[in-house]
Amino acid sequence: MGFLNSIFNKIKSATRERFVLNKETNSIQILLDSSHEQYFTLTFDTMNIKTLYDPNIFRSTIIDANSLDLGELYIEVIELDYQHDWNRSAGGCFDLFIKKEFQKSKFEFIKSFDDDFTKFTKYQVNDRYEVGLIWFSLNKQDVFIFDTKGKLFNDLLKIYDVENSLYFIKKLDSVSMKPKNSLTQTNLIGDYISKID
Repeated sequence: MGFLNSIFNKIKSATRERFVLNKETNSIQILLDSSHEQYFTLTFDTMNIKTLYDPNIFRSTIIDANSLDLGELYIEVIELDYQHDWNRSAGGCFDLFIKKEFQKSKFEFIKSFDDDFTKFTKYQVNDRYEVGLIWFSLNKQDVFIFDTKGKLFNDLLKIYDVENSLYFIKKLDSVSMKPKNSLTQTNLIGDYISKID
């Protein structure tokens, strides 16, 4: 019976939705990876949600979310079908996209923590403040977060048991920086995603 329960639990875990968007409660739930059984839940005061289209992307959702605690967050969720893939690492594409979006600002790389399915990158902008870029790979769904306050960035690093203080954003001030475009909208120019040959 233990063997059957083990198989059932693996199937249940594999089929669980990894990213859940709830418009009624202005919340997002993220199942971080298979070793975490609980969802990480974010609740916002306001959420503006847009759906975008690109022939190389199965589904794309942009979320501009705001809360007093977390500040303003830019979140993009891209889901690919099995005929398309990233031309380089998805987390690297997001870093490139953000730097292009704010090319008039000076982005200085500070520190990065990553594994195969997650990347946290800390930048100093204009020698004044720090911002965080977060990427999660959830099967064929990629979640990108641009955190201009740093609280979410730090909270997630703690979940991943990162102890080195150099990874953390030190000054938690909200900075008004919002991308005008998205990875989806700039895919054609940036050549981020294409059909697999």
